[in-house]
Amino acid sequence: MPLQDKADQVRAFLSENYASIIDQFDCNEKTRSMYKADVKLFISFVSQDGLHLNSFRNYKKHLQGLTTISTKTKRLKLTAAKRLLQEAKDRYRLLSVDLTAGTKNFQVSAEHVKDGLTNEEVKAVKAVILKEADQLKRSRLTSMFNLLALQGLRQFEVTALTVEDLRLEDRTAFIKGKGRDDKERIDLHPETVSALKDFLQASGKRSGFLFTSISRAAKNAKPLTERGVRKLFSGLFRQAGLPDGRSVHGFRHYFVTRILEVTSGDLLTVQKFSRHKSLQAVKHYDDRQRKQELLPVFYQAFAS
Repeated sequence: MPLQDKADQVRAFLSENYASIIDQFDCNEKTRSMYKADVKLFISFVSQDGLHLNSFRNYKKHLQGLTTISTKTKRLKLTAAKRLLQEAKDRYRLLSVDLTAGTKNFQVSAEHVKDGLTNEEVKAVKAVILKEADQLKRSRLTSMFNLLALQGLRQFEVTALTVEDLRLEDRTAFIKGKGRDDKERIDLHPETVSALKDFLQASGKRSGFLFTSISRAAKNAKPLTERGVRKLFSGLFRQAGLPDGRSVHGFRHYFVTRILEVTSGDLLTVQKFSRHKSLQAVKHYDDRQRKQELLPVFYQAFAS
């Protein structure tokens, strides 16, 4: 049956069942939740524009005209719509043609939008943590701080850590990184090991998630969320007098930049420590750092 003859049926099916379709995607729950949120705009768009051969291309044009969201967000929303339409064609056999064919996604600059934290800013945050009088809170914050700043862990990696993942006698831990199916072993900085030992002793934790809400110390308590981590450190950033716009992810920028500095730009070594899947991702840090170093030369070249 040609698309135009059953377009309304397919559109209605997608509108009513997009969530259950996305539930079958081969990805983690967090990613599925993001797909569900991002695809809603497409569902709304086709309810007005209809479903036809140019629906996906028209949707991209619609996104291009939006000034309230970033190019990165537009890319995510277009990707979600593409995945949904491809599932409708390949798994559910609702479409006989690929409506997404020939339409490129938005190209996003590889440069990271937010700046990392400087050495001085990291030291300022650490100083605020050390002033915490409560031993449990101080050891908890110090452990998270070291995992972020000295290990370069991502926020979700910190929140997913369990006591069982730690091998403090060997100065190692097992981390399930971004896009990984299995956990990988990382080496822990001596300061991180010391902080974790202090936290385990102060909290009395013997198993389960490493970081849970202090007010919910019961066994099997839910882990601290990424939002919870951001809230904790946003308060620390304010106390440390950091400029607006600084983020927890800035610790990872700091970590990668420091490794680049001490290895004289050895990208392969940096990739091993940062656990980036792509060497190109590490190169962007290096390119940005080199550009900053050359700025005085650039300014001097055009000095009046």
